[in-house]
Amino acid sequence: MGILPRHVPIIAQLKTGTLKLVNEGKSIYIGVCRGYFELLDSRAYVLTESAILTDPENKDAVIADLKKKHDITSEITEETKKVVEAIAGFKALRH
Repeated sequence: MGILPRHVPIIAQLKTGTLKLVNEGKSIYIGVCRGYFELLDSRAYVLTESAILTDPENKDAVIADLKKKHDITSEITEETKKVVEAIAGFKALRH
């Protein structure tokens, strides 16, 4: 997505990837891990779980690292799976 001057306000959900910020011809690359982007009154705000400064040559490695470190499926324990199954069973009984 590209944002030009005087763009209308926007809020967008971010996936793990790279943000490219351009100001007066200078580019900055930031690897981000999920989050939100907001543009309001010509100011950009980013809320993310993790951010790493990078460059075009290293951005793929940064994205892979962020995905590995923040893989939510690795955080799911066996106990969590049991709770989810119990809730699903409860919902099935209600219908």
